[in-house]
Amino acid sequence: GDEFGEFELSIPGNHNIQNALPVIYLAKKYGISKERIAQKLLNFKGAKRRYDILHSDKIRIIDDYAHHPTEIKATIQGAKTIEKNKTVAIFQPHRYSRVNFLLNEFKGSFEGVDEVILMPVFSAGEKNEFGVTLEKLKEKIGHKHCTIVEKNEEIEKIVESESESATFLFMGAGNISSLAHTIAENIGRIR
Repeated sequence: GDEFGEFELSIPGNHNIQNALPVIYLAKKYGISKERIAQKLLNFKGAKRRYDILHSDKIRIIDDYAHHPTEIKATIQGAKTIEKNKTVAIFQPHRYSRVNFLLNEFKGSFEGVDEVILMPVFSAGEKNEFGVTLEKLKEKIGHKHCTIVEKNEEIEKIVESESESATFLFMGAGNISSLAHTIAENIGRIR
């Protein structure tokens, strides 16, 4: 209940604030100065593949591991605290079993973005024994601007053709990260 000070994070989202609070408490308890705590929190850039900014100018490319509906909501909530321009979520579902099990939880999980692009499921070696389809997932997500894109090249063209400032959130636990990195590396060449 005692006020200890103000601290700033360089990563967005209420979930990161909630993670920082016990860190501040424990650091204080073990005698670390307020100044050192503040410096370390400000310098912390987050875990790998958690809102990794790969490219930032008119077009921003973000790589995030979010693949569970709760993680997706947290990532989007964090993005909306710092991204003021058009935001497009490019989502690669992970495992047919997981999509099947969590299908109902995907409803509303992409609220806050302007567009959702669904990519094919990253199977991680699973067979689709569940009848999972992108059409079912799209319907469950319920976003009015949700499309299905089958090929990486189509995503590259979408980013290339964007005429306004936009943030592209590449989300998923599969190989979507390599697509985000490729587009970020080539963005100067393709635009």
